[in-house]
Amino acid sequence: MKKMLAMFVVLSLFSSCTPSAPAPTPTANPTPLPTATLVPEPITGTIFWDANGSGLQDETSFILSEFDPQSPPYFFELLADNGTGLGNHIPGDLVTVPEPPIHGIGVCLGDICTETNADGTFILQPDKAQDTYNLKFSDPHADDPARAFRYVNNWNGPVVIESYKINGVTVPEHHLNNTSVIRLDRMSIQSSPMIEIGIMQGFLTLPYLKEDSSLLDLPIRKGESEALARVLGFDHDPRKGKTLDYKGDPIPTSGGWDSHVGWDYGFPKGTYIIASLYGPAEQITNIPGNGSLNILVNHGFSISGGDVRTVYGHLDKYLVRTGESVHTGQVVGLNGNSGAGGWPHLHLDFLYGQINPPEPDDYLPVQIQKDPYGVLEPIEVNTPIERFSSWTVFNIPQFSLVEVIE
Repeated sequence: MKKMLAMFVVLSLFSSCTPSAPAPTPTANPTPLPTATLVPEPITGTIFWDANGSGLQDETSFILSEFDPQSPPYFFELLADNGTGLGNHIPGDLVTVPEPPIHGIGVCLGDICTETNADGTFILQPDKAQDTYNLKFSDPHADDPARAFRYVNNWNGPVVIESYKINGVTVPEHHLNNTSVIRLDRMSIQSSPMIEIGIMQGFLTLPYLKEDSSLLDLPIRKGESEALARVLGFDHDPRKGKTLDYKGDPIPTSGGWDSHVGWDYGFPKGTYIIASLYGPAEQITNIPGNGSLNILVNHGFSISGGDVRTVYGHLDKYLVRTGESVHTGQVVGLNGNSGAGGWPHLHLDFLYGQINPPEPDDYLPVQIQKDPYGVLEPIEVNTPIERFSSWTVFNIPQFSLVEVIE
């Protein structure tokens, strides 16, 4: 037994000393395995007419004006192309329609180009994946000021303004959207599977709530023309010294109103006045020698090198503070007749240009642009000369999308 055990140990030791098989010699130039080519995700998007300035494709509301059915406004053309008719509405009616997609808009990513289909959609296949794609847009109607699109309204998220108290007034909670206006020819977008791009002809929405549209039909004082209190508001034309109706046609006045640049809207005292575009409330002041309580909002972007601002005049009370940022559709004040005498009304100015105040309270700009519902005027702040509309839809002002919770 001991001999067998000793022999087993010797054999085990001998086997453990046996050299192992040599390792295979690696090939000098191995053939690489094929690698898959990564194809970046295509950019898919929709371009629509952001008529209410919300940045989202939803519904928009406006007061129907008279138009030639044989030559309808471009906005109505696109509504019809999308299967949306105006029904049995007549001029003066409040109309609500879905915002239409826009066909034929050129979209380019470098040398890769396409255009939107009938439903406003487009697909671009980039050569390589990036975090940000610089898309370039082209409008087939760029040379026609009444049909051209000029701005993208970028949606940055929803906004809730909680109820608060100021100047003895309890401002109700309201729900809005945070947006920013970008020139159509200067657009960068973040990569995503689906992109909705709202474009506009101008950038302003109406300065009052849709629910208050009927309040424009005010009693007429003796000595004032009916046009000054008609349902659609009125405007003054400094070139003719006459009042303009909603369509921009001159009509006779019966005196008592000076010629000035801007829009006037008649409302009862205390009606909510809302911002026509986002931006900080740059100045709140009573105009010296006038007494009008005005709010000046700076909208943070330029056209032709001039700063864009709006002014809300003849207010009874202001409901925002100097320096506070406001959003499109946000309540900024109560209508009144400060500096205006008897009849309460809102004076809305759209201003652009540099402000060179000779006095601290004087904020009149170098340039004043006016678009009284259909007049396209050239501006010459910088070259080249531009013609443009103030409103998101040329000649058809739209209501902001805002929900007020009383």
